[in-house]
Amino acid sequence: MVRNPLIDLLQAVSAQGSISRGARALGLSYRHVWGELKRWEQELGNELVVWEKGQSAKLTEFGAKLMWAERQAQWP
Repeated sequence: MVRNPLIDLLQAVSAQGSISRGARALGLSYRHVWGELKRWEQELGNELVVWEKGQSAKLTEFGAKLMWAERQAQWP
């Protein structure tokens, strides 16, 4: 099975409700995860995570669609 690291980041942030907890769950630094998400947003031309200070992190509609597409691609 081929895994995309972006999907792992999105899943962790979504499941944990924050970038810092998602990073911790993956054994990565907050700075690394934040930087990777920003890099992917720039690369894809769409926001992936709603970045509101003091609020739980949420995937944007685009981020959720990427995760859905990954699940469909991995379906046995």
